[in-house]
Amino acid sequence: MALAHVSQPSAQHLRVVNQPIVSSPPAISRRRAIVAVTLICLAIAAVSAVVFAPRSTSDKAAKGFELVDVRDTDQRVTYAAGVPTVLVFASSWSDSDSTLSKAASFAASNLASEIDVLALLVKDSPLRAQESVDRSLVNFRAGLDPSGTVADEYGVTRLPAVVTLDAQGLVVGRQQGVTNDDQFDKAIEQLKQRTQRTTNGSN
Repeated sequence: MALAHVSQPSAQHLRVVNQPIVSSPPAISRRRAIVAVTLICLAIAAVSAVVFAPRSTSDKAAKGFELVDVRDTDQRVTYAAGVPTVLVFASSWSDSDSTLSKAASFAASNLASEIDVLALLVKDSPLRAQESVDRSLVNFRAGLDPSGTVADEYGVTRLPAVVTLDAQGLVVGRQQGVTNDDQFDKAIEQLKQRTQRTTNGSN
């Protein structure tokens, strides 16, 4: 029995039949692609700058506080914005006597006539704190910060420390581990300059 002859499709025919029919997307120019990528990068950079920008420590007023008076536990030592203030963070266990004495000298001088001075005895017992202020002849208000809460709030990590605040309660300077008069004087000078600029600006 003779086999029927079946004609084979040509190679050209197969290529035509098997080729998928897909419409080609419009070509995007190289210039447009570069512009699009650039805009995306700029947008990401702008968002990152807002989200991850470091916060200034002096862009908001410091919180007020109320502490037990070192000399009289029935009294309170308070701070609230209103006048330039020097906060002296000290303790009986951190060799703070010289810094407290320097602050006492400043408080007794005419330079302190428009600047308030407060001492904060950090993580000290009432007895030891009182011994410290008496030994250093502290002639200004002194409060107990028994758990170090206020010290933490003001970013103090080493004692003794001097934190200066302007009349608006903004932190002007922070000297930590104060061991000599120059460091204390530098903190006071920064506060005086800020106070002077504020006074001149309001005139």
